[in-house]
Amino acid sequence: MSGAPEAGFGDGPPHGPLAGLHVVLAPAWWPSPEDPIAGIFFLDYARAFAAAGAKVGVVYADLVFPPQWRGRPGLLIPRVSEERLDDIPVVRVRGFHTSLGRAERRTLRFGAWLRAGLKHYRKRHGTPDLIHAQCSTPAGWAALGAGVAPVVVTEHMGPFSLLLAPPALEALTRSAARDAAALVAVSPNLRRQMLEAGLERGGDGGSTAGPARDIPVIPNAVPPEFSYAPLPEAKRAPGGEPVYHAVFVGRLVREKGVGELALAATRLAGSRAAEIHWHIVGNGPEENTLREHLSQGDTRHRVTWHGTLARPRVADLLRDSHFLVLPSHGENCPLAVCEALSVGRPVVGTRETGIESLVGPEDGVLCKRGDAAALTEAVLDLVGRYAAFDPPAIAERARERFSYAAMVERYAPVFRGVLRPRE
Repeated sequence: MSGAPEAGFGDGPPHGPLAGLHVVLAPAWWPSPEDPIAGIFFLDYARAFAAAGAKVGVVYADLVFPPQWRGRPGLLIPRVSEERLDDIPVVRVRGFHTSLGRAERRTLRFGAWLRAGLKHYRKRHGTPDLIHAQCSTPAGWAALGAGVAPVVVTEHMGPFSLLLAPPALEALTRSAARDAAALVAVSPNLRRQMLEAGLERGGDGGSTAGPARDIPVIPNAVPPEFSYAPLPEAKRAPGGEPVYHAVFVGRLVREKGVGELALAATRLAGSRAAEIHWHIVGNGPEENTLREHLSQGDTRHRVTWHGTLARPRVADLLRDSHFLVLPSHGENCPLAVCEALSVGRPVVGTRETGIESLVGPEDGVLCKRGDAAALTEAVLDLVGRYAAFDPPAIAERARERFSYAAMVERYAPVFRGVLRPRE
């Protein structure tokens, strides 16, 4: 394959589905000092590809916006630095940026910085065989503009309509779809939106843009620490009802359904069917409102606030709990759901979102989104027949869908199918 990277930098094992392949990830988000959990699931792509035998690198354009820039001098001129994710080189181009309210400006700047990062990477580690860009814009368009290698674009942004306005951003998104060597979606829901936008025919939305191509669905992967664990020891409340621990993981924003969660938790506090203790992981603009609502009545004794947790601690919390609740208004491939299922915990989620494709009847209960009464009934339904769920089987189904090996198995033919012939 093209380009010989330095020995020991992101080299995978000599055998595996991706052995001999040199892949550079171009993520749209990546952890930063300001947001240490941004794009945390993209780390799984890098680690999974490396474990499958690929030589892996990451190049990230780290645009620091005005609210984050305060108190961080030295960012006016973008700087190129190199870090390590395990043995994987991560080239970061970091500096101050403001888009002045225009999303396309961010994509253009992202492209310039990504080109600078790829130039540095190629000098140190060689030219990759392909670039795996996460999201059509800014990463896909930027990677294609570099002209370094074929680009596979995996779309995560949902609803996809966010990338189709204003017209200047839509043009960049459609050009990325047209020129990408392959397109992938992380959920059936997102794939449907991409097809409705005409991306299967080159991205311009017309019916004569070229032969239709498939957009396979490959969900995000879950790291090995999210593995099956036996249920915690059963307990009973003083009144004799069973005690369950429920977990919410996500940004505390309206779109995640935290308003319905608060109402449901309040109603369930008076239920004689079960005593539910809630564990809230995350932060966000709705945190104060949520805290105020859940600090009233019996609910205040049944809520634990965890803030932002590192992933190993999230895994531990899921192992010590009974189920996950995510009443989101819209999702693509919510990592929290994949993680909970991988531990063997059923999920209460919402229909007409990306959760619907992840949670079958044997994996949990789905309800109408934006409906607190429906969420309350869904939780009661789940705890009422909790003994019928099979945690080891839930975890095994999740492993077959979300493990590193499962993701690589799906990506291997996509990657091999777009490689340029050897010179």
